[in-house]
Amino acid sequence: MPNHPDGITININPVAFHIGSLEVQWHGIMIMLGILVAVIIISLLARKKGIPQSFIYSATIWAVIGGIIGARLFHVMDNFDLYEDHLWKIFDVQQGGLAAWGGLIGGTLATVIYVKYFNDQHINLSQFVDIAIPALIVAQIIGRVGCTINGDATGHTTSMPWGFIYSNPKALALVPSHSLFNVPTHPYPIYEMIFNFFCLLILLIIRKKLTVDGMLFWAYAGMYSIGRIWLTIYRQEPIVFLRMQEAQVVGIISLVISATALIYFWRKKSTEVQPESQPVDKG
Repeated sequence: MPNHPDGITININPVAFHIGSLEVQWHGIMIMLGILVAVIIISLLARKKGIPQSFIYSATIWAVIGGIIGARLFHVMDNFDLYEDHLWKIFDVQQGGLAAWGGLIGGTLATVIYVKYFNDQHINLSQFVDIAIPALIVAQIIGRVGCTINGDATGHTTSMPWGFIYSNPKALALVPSHSLFNVPTHPYPIYEMIFNFFCLLILLIIRKKLTVDGMLFWAYAGMYSIGRIWLTIYRQEPIVFLRMQEAQVVGIISLVISATALIYFWRKKSTEVQPESQPVDKG
């Protein structure tokens, strides 16, 4: 990545290698690496809680499939003009184009469905999603490395010296708009990676205080919502509602739901704490 007077040039070929006619993208490699690392982290944490490894692997398969479907669906909905004349490209996931919000929502819904209706091991859903949160954050950070390479999550143009300039011809088809190619843009994936790192750090510090199962999950959902509402300002994506991008609209909805859930769990925690009996004054 040579330096450019106006920013940092990224001339990395998004295609890592070929298997026959199949192009294997760095984006796909990073996603698979993120999933692998997440499974390892969840397995280690779940073992301490006595959750069987067979459950972890089954839940992971459901979460990954649901996450990919949700991520692709959100991306296509947000950029349908890119696919309306070539509908077959909707299924070309290896080229990039996975929306983080869709992945989170799709993966969570798939996990809930599996735990509630297809799991015969009676695993506590709230406890499991709390265990999964640190792994999910690490997977997101790794996945954004792929976005950094292929340019499919670039920010809008910037004059800041840390702007990314995508110049590889293969990246032209992946950058959201041709107007963002070969010009300095906000390195949005890096912004989100840094934000997620601090989220992880904060959650690891406060997790022992979140004593009710489920609170860690909703705390992260709320923090991530705030991050997307804020950081998406630096993205150049279609406006969908009241001058807001899709990620910001979803972020506001998620923030309201997360705050409501945290209030519910906090009240639940308060009611579970029995007041100490007061001594009787016999005069």
